[in-house]
Amino acid sequence: DCGNQVEHLGHSLYIRYCELFGKEDAVLGDNDYHGVDLIDIAKDIKEKFGDKYLEENEESHAFFIRYGIDAELAKIRQDLDAFRVHFDKVSYESDIRKGGNIEKTLEFLKPYLYEDAGATYLATSRFVDDKDRPVIKADGCYTYFMPDICYHYDKMARGYDLLIDVLGVIIWAAVFYSANAVVRFSFLSMEMNMVSVALMNTLFRLATVLVLMPFTKALEKMVTFIFKEKPDDEEDSDDIDRLEERFISYPSIAIEQSNEAVCAMARKARKNLSRSMNLLYGYSEEGYRKVQAKEEVLDRYEDKLGTYLVKITRRELTQEQSSEASKFLHTIGDFERIGDHAVNIANAAKEMSAKKLVFSPSAQKDLGVISSALSKIVVLTVDAFTNNDIEMAKKVEPLEQVIDDLCDEIKLRHIKRLRNGDCTLDLGFVYNDLLTNFERIADHCSNIAVAMIELKAAEFDTHEYLNRVKTESSDDFKNTFEEFRNEFSLN
Repeated sequence: DCGNQVEHLGHSLYIRYCELFGKEDAVLGDNDYHGVDLIDIAKDIKEKFGDKYLEENEESHAFFIRYGIDAELAKIRQDLDAFRVHFDKVSYESDIRKGGNIEKTLEFLKPYLYEDAGATYLATSRFVDDKDRPVIKADGCYTYFMPDICYHYDKMARGYDLLIDVLGVIIWAAVFYSANAVVRFSFLSMEMNMVSVALMNTLFRLATVLVLMPFTKALEKMVTFIFKEKPDDEEDSDDIDRLEERFISYPSIAIEQSNEAVCAMARKARKNLSRSMNLLYGYSEEGYRKVQAKEEVLDRYEDKLGTYLVKITRRELTQEQSSEASKFLHTIGDFERIGDHAVNIANAAKEMSAKKLVFSPSAQKDLGVISSALSKIVVLTVDAFTNNDIEMAKKVEPLEQVIDDLCDEIKLRHIKRLRNGDCTLDLGFVYNDLLTNFERIADHCSNIAVAMIELKAAEFDTHEYLNRVKTESSDDFKNTFEEFRNEFSLN
């Protein structure tokens, strides 16, 4: 979501927007995107904002870049939803460029870097590549190659060191070279241009999807075999066992152990919610039993952490230690309640499976949008909490308000479907229960984020903070709210 391609995307969308107002000087350049899909996005902008962004300046340029990214990402999410694929982590290039990530990767690659004519190259030819690749240009800017390396380095650092990018190549290399051995393709000596490369890449990907699609189940089994989850007994006990009584006499150690346990609880709550959401798209008794079992684990975490933290607060603590203990005590209940709502969602999925209930296409579409928003707010909340990132926590409340608005709008749409006979009463009850649970989960995420923000400021008044946010919304809050509203639009 940064670099030259995104700059061209923002400019192309601006030109399409200007064309709708009849501006004669609005002409797409050679490097711009000429796809007609941008016209639909431009029409959406015109309908929502009128001529607000006709003047070309820094603000409008940034707006079209952000809107274009969100619109294209929304399409990707819809495609993934159709395959029941939901990512817990989405990596943005703009995030990769922050926080010294690229610098850390360059330090790791240092033995393989060298300078030539002012640019920095990575000696990839030592690893079967046909030539070395530039990673830093002579002007000091990173090439597109550098963030890609940084992303994969981070992915491997998180434990995913086996990357599956080769199935299409294996299949089509075997087919192509076998055919070439018999036919001898004459076009192999032709020089390819930009258009032919793009066309070949598109055909390759399309053909790969068509060939692999019938084997989705087999691919799923292969991936789950390679990327194994921790054994249940190890997952359930490895963090909570750190809460040893002997550490209570040493508050700094006890607080650190509590932090690791609460962060583990947060991740388990997120994971169990993901399990329950998956049951809505593919129910299984095994999956249902696992959600129930993991909820009992979360209950044990809350009980043991609550008792442990109360004992810590009876010790003499510094202001910082007292604030940390308060944060944990205020948030473990919300994480446990997220687990409770995951069980409710699993129960709804079980009822639908037992009664063979199926939502209408329009209901499924609305549910897909709010499910994506819910997944986003839970991931945002857990990441903010485990990384103690206050700026990230400030993004939770705008998204919570977007989810509230989505729930209200979806309920109105559902009432219309009931009146039109497109939905039965049984489905209506289940659908309404799901929306209620989604809304409650978003509320608990808001509580966690507010606790982080207020305790960091040496205050804690949830209602006062939320009232202040709603009556004195800052530009940052309004902009974040608009970004999320555009990303999770029902239209």
